[in-house]
Amino acid sequence: MTKAKVYRQKGNRKSHTNYDNPDVIQRIKQACEDITNGSTYAAASRKYDIPEGTLRNHYNGRTQSRKKAHTHQRLMDDSQEKVLVDWMMFLAVTGHPISRTTLRPKCVEICGKLPGKTWIWRFLKRHPEVNLKKGSGLDPKRAQAFNYAEVKVYFEKLMKVIQENNIPWENIYNMDEKGIQLGGGRKGDGQKYFISHEERGCYVL
Repeated sequence: MTKAKVYRQKGNRKSHTNYDNPDVIQRIKQACEDITNGSTYAAASRKYDIPEGTLRNHYNGRTQSRKKAHTHQRLMDDSQEKVLVDWMMFLAVTGHPISRTTLRPKCVEICGKLPGKTWIWRFLKRHPEVNLKKGSGLDPKRAQAFNYAEVKVYFEKLMKVIQENNIPWENIYNMDEKGIQLGGGRKGDGQKYFISHEERGCYVL
């Protein structure tokens, strides 16, 4: 066999199939049902575009998803990662978010192992609800003003204005602070922190 022929065969090779894809899982399930109802492996393979050997293994229970197959190689199991995500969310809300530097010792606290350099990117891929964002310092005056007494007085004044002017609720809107700089003008250090995907800003006390 010549080298040119080998290269052509490599170029015609199909791309790797993601067997964790819901569409692929559904096609394998339908193919197995057809086989149960009398279809041959070859016919089901052509109909659903699944390799015949893969169908044979799935039908006879000799295979599992890539995620399950590599579970023993993961740093943490699903329950441990959920605890870590909840911990990240809580600390971000309190103004003490975790950075990539401070994450490593917290992983050791949970599972007793230190994560590798590329583990965090696989972790973020598994948990899209978590984002890495730059932090900004919260102005101390803002923090001091956000207390029960001040908030209560504010809403009492707001309700008084609404009642005195007979303003209907459909004419009341929540407005953002357009053009007002957050953090009291202090520059951040460029450090990125883990926060919820839904949060717009990351405050660091």
